Amino acid sequence: MSSKLKSVLFACTATVCVGSLAVGYAIAAYPEKLRASTEIGGIDVGELAPGAAKQKLEQWWADQRNRRVRLYSPNVDGPTVVATFAQLGVDLDYDQTIDPLERDTLVAWALRKAGRSSEPVTVAAPSIIMGEQAVDVMAEYLRVIEPEPAAARATLIDGEVQLSFEVPSYEVDPSGVEQVLLEAFFASLDSDDIPEIAIPVIAGSKRIRDSELAVINTVVGEFSTRFSSPNSKRSQNLKRAAEIIDGLVLLPGEEFSFNGRVGKRTLDRGFQKAGAYVRGLHGFQIGGGVCQVSTTLYNAALLANMEMDKRSCHTFAVPYVPLGRDAAVSYGEVDMSFKNTRAEPIAISAKWEPRLLTFSILGKDDPGLEVNIYQRVTKSWEHPIKYEHDKSLEAGEIVVIEKGGKGYQAVTTKVVRRDGEEVSRTVLSRSYYRGGPKVVALNKDLTEVPPAVDDSTDDGLE
Repeated sequence: MSSKLKSVLFACTATVCVGSLAVGYAIAAYPEKLRASTEIGGIDVGELAPGAAKQKLEQWWADQRNRRVRLYSPNVDGPTVVATFAQLGVDLDYDQTIDPLERDTLVAWALRKAGRSSEPVTVAAPSIIMGEQAVDVMAEYLRVIEPEPAAARATLIDGEVQLSFEVPSYEVDPSGVEQVLLEAFFASLDSDDIPEIAIPVIAGSKRIRDSELAVINTVVGEFSTRFSSPNSKRSQNLKRAAEIIDGLVLLPGEEFSFNGRVGKRTLDRGFQKAGAYVRGLHGFQIGGGVCQVSTTLYNAALLANMEMDKRSCHTFAVPYVPLGRDAAVSYGEVDMSFKNTRAEPIAISAKWEPRLLTFSILGKDDPGLEVNIYQRVTKSWEHPIKYEHDKSLEAGEIVVIEKGGKGYQAVTTKVVRRDGEEVSRTVLSRSYYRGGPKVVALNKDLTEVPPAVDDSTDDGLE
């Protein structure tokens, strides 16, 4: 029986007995000491005045408050932490402990005056109060022992789909702290063993339930592109962007944004300065090359029959995919995004290898579905070479300022078949690669006839 409940019972008993039995007796005759055989938590306070009983309790509590308790998490099979009741904010309410005994003494006194007997022994439980420290101590322990919250993941490893279920966050449940501490405290009175407390916790809700993730069992769309390994900074950018995306799970109707997921390309986030198309020209920027990542993923999503939302082509043709199949990105300006149009979750698995980048869209097997992408060039054109005067150059010396490139128009179409029968044919895009002239510097005062200039381009930057 809790101390609060005992207090109520004692109060009710005293009211009834005194009200009905103590008529005619002087209030001044009320006994000044607790009746004999009165115990609090096993401590004899019989025949003591309330003040003396409180002093004895204070001495007893000085030892009890330093009793230890062992805390552990119900979710982790790991180390425990030992704390004292004092550290957990457990304290003794002396008034609430002594007051019921005074009322009990009054009841016994009134019964004797009426010629009736009462129970010879009063055994009371100490009235325990809780501070706020317990929640803080438990929360700090959880931060140390509980695993970090982790999103659900699905990846492709050696051809097998590997699932990692979501790890939710855990917090202390304040409503359950008082109960477990009371139980541990009273258990410690009857045993020398250190009581153990399972910290009451509240688990955060999972964004992706285990049962939803479990339906992902195969590759539903896959695409690879090649790149030059010797270009180490560009290769590093591809690798960094791919690993940020790898394992991401999309719920039905959820949209993937390349810029939203990969974020700003900065040095402190692991990106390097490499070749890129910058405002329609060949140049260098931090994160150069990540367009190959967005392009590879774009094609994998197409083959998985995802709904494309945003896609842009480059200024120049790129060598790693056919015309009409690229997807340019630039943080804060140009994005590539698509939506999961399936009824189940999908996941994006990325694999970076020297010279090869592969994206696989993972989902529930749909053997009757077939997606094919077709593209054709509808127009192309050359740009005349542009010569600029540079008086600092020697006779016959030339410097290529901008490599330029041919212009193209291309149409890309998606054809979807179900069990061999065509169900849809959609024009995905009409891409326009404007290209640009090669710009060459020479000293026109010394070189009257422009030398033959190789008009080929190396468009493997982005």
